[in-house]
Amino acid sequence: STGNGPQNLIVYPEFTPLLSLDLPTGLRYHSGGVALRSHTGESMDFLGCREFRDGDDPRRIHWRSWARTSFPVVKEFREEYLCRTAMVIDTYRPRPPLIHLHWAHPEDPILEGALSLVAAIADHLSDKDYIVDLFAAGPQVYRFQGGRSLAYLENILDILACLQPHHGEPLAEFSAELIEEIARISSAILVLLTWNDMRRDIIERLSANGVTVR
Repeated sequence: STGNGPQNLIVYPEFTPLLSLDLPTGLRYHSGGVALRSHTGESMDFLGCREFRDGDDPRRIHWRSWARTSFPVVKEFREEYLCRTAMVIDTYRPRPPLIHLHWAHPEDPILEGALSLVAAIADHLSDKDYIVDLFAAGPQVYRFQGGRSLAYLENILDILACLQPHHGEPLAEFSAELIEEIARISSAILVLLTWNDMRRDIIERLSANGVTVR
């Protein structure tokens, strides 16, 4: 096609949909976790009704039960326990020979394969209505949260289309606070392109905090 002026074109990674994904998950309390979801028609889990006590919120009075029992009754809720999955993308690639840098940036089949794998995983998790937290560095740090009932797959594909190979240590770009946040999530999927002490230490730290790692 033709047009006036420069145009930007975002090319998504090609991927084959996954038929299944073995990801044992657990439930973990996340303060304010409902904010990660679509708020339409959703609230904290409803447990039932009980007799009114001093200090209860009058807005939770269940009027029908009060009329039936002749004493004040309130609705009781509990904070929701959410199942969240972190996706950590490794973009480390060795620096190419200088001759390639002078002429062109060759396609890296290993990096492209990793991005296609992440796209397939994100597609599978979005179909299963998972809450997904994506972490990637290449070269800048990308941080994305996608909740249930939200069409977040295209947002993740946008990020994957922008990732570039990192010739240093991409996981070193993650701050201590970011690693600590990952350690509070129920499960984590790491797509790694190399193996060293830093990656082993991160996995051991996540496992020690009860995170299911794959």
